[in-house]
Amino acid sequence: LGVNINGLSLNSQKKEKELQTLVEDHRPDVVCLAEVNVAWQNVEPDKQLDVRVSAWWPDAFTACAWYEGSPEAQTKQYQPGGVAIVVRQRDCVVDSGRDTRGLGRWVWVRIRQENDRHLTVVSAYRPVHNPNASFSVYSQQAEHFKNGSGNIQSQCPRQQFLIDLKSELKKFRDCDDEVSLFIDANGNVANPKTDLGRILKTYSLEETTIRKFGARSPPTHKRGSVPIDGLFLSNHVPVKKTGYLPFSDLSDHRPLFVDISAKTNDWKIIRFLFDLTIKYMSFDLVVD
Repeated sequence: LGVNINGLSLNSQKKEKELQTLVEDHRPDVVCLAEVNVAWQNVEPDKQLDVRVSAWWPDAFTACAWYEGSPEAQTKQYQPGGVAIVVRQRDCVVDSGRDTRGLGRWVWVRIRQENDRHLTVVSAYRPVHNPNASFSVYSQQAEHFKNGSGNIQSQCPRQQFLIDLKSELKKFRDCDDEVSLFIDANGNVANPKTDLGRILKTYSLEETTIRKFGARSPPTHKRGSVPIDGLFLSNHVPVKKTGYLPFSDLSDHRPLFVDISAKTNDWKIIRFLFDLTIKYMSFDLVVD
């Protein structure tokens, strides 16, 4: 299950209770959150995410990422953007990681399945283009890239996001993992001709809800006209159920869900045929 939660308050449990209700009603095994808006390194131990979810998932594993690139990020609890993943059972998690630039753009968790197979779950947030807002996710990342931190190919945060995400997806593919990506793309995820659409197609990731609903896919933001949130999955993994949930007081974004089998036997034949298909294909595409 994935949702842009539009900020998690540290001083009120209202949204936390709404999230708990969503989880109890739909009983997911993994929850992906975008735009959490918390710099967890500055939060007291008793308010950390793992403590907050322990009331409903006592054995949960949590992984978070937030922007760490400014002096404010070292002291303030509020930090726009950021992502998180909560896994119901921590003993199935074998590894986790996050955006290595320290920008809080994505976080990932590697989950053990049967027959030594792994599913890597990613929660990602691509900033909306608003360079004039002084404390926005976009402007913070733009300032970071302007200062020349790291190997930068584009000073546009939205474009550099795609370049770096492509490199991350390649690592998962090289490990032969199945991949599930929840993303608030702040762009039309139903359009396969966008830069994001081409990259995800390169790595055989298919939006599960759009595969089901096609052109009838509803907007995922209350004020939107197209789906900007998506749940992408390795396209050879069979999907039991997928869809959108109604808008609620939890957020101005719809939650999305996908139900797949954890048993790799369910798709080993499909996987075999898929491996034969991609054996002679090249994946060295360039982001334009």
